[in-house]
Amino acid sequence: MTEGGDAGADPIDRAPPIAFFLSGESFLKCATYAHEALDAKTLRLRFHMPVYYLYSHAIELIFKAFLRAKGLTEKELQFRAWGHDLLKLWEGCVERGLALDLPTRLEAGAVIDLLASYATNYEFRYVKVGAKTLPTLGVVREAAQALQAAIKPTVVATVGKPILD
Repeated sequence: MTEGGDAGADPIDRAPPIAFFLSGESFLKCATYAHEALDAKTLRLRFHMPVYYLYSHAIELIFKAFLRAKGLTEKELQFRAWGHDLLKLWEGCVERGLALDLPTRLEAGAVIDLLASYATNYEFRYVKVGAKTLPTLGVVREAAQALQAAIKPTVVATVGKPILD
């Protein structure tokens, strides 16, 4: 269906960059609140994997927002080439001009590298026992927040007006 019902009009974009971004921002806020509750000992979890999942999914959605803002279609992002692969999404964003200062780029890259296989293999969602090499939740939060801040202007520019925090 097209906007206004015109056969010649552009179809409605049901997954614009801002939708990906705001969804990612919501996952990031949930991750941050859960993380803070863990630190404050007001939330006790047997595993911290749900918080890692929230952070990694937030990063995935924020990356997809950037890629949509840079011209990738929703359909292109659905292909297995991108999927839930944080490394490929990260590389796609860097190739398309994601601007980060060197320390942030190195730290974010290291975090993505450590999270990627767990996110892609759904290990944050489904229990797999055994040793894991993960960054601390604090390091993940810092990287996720830095990526969100760096990507936000690109995505907001696609809307043409400021978005409320």
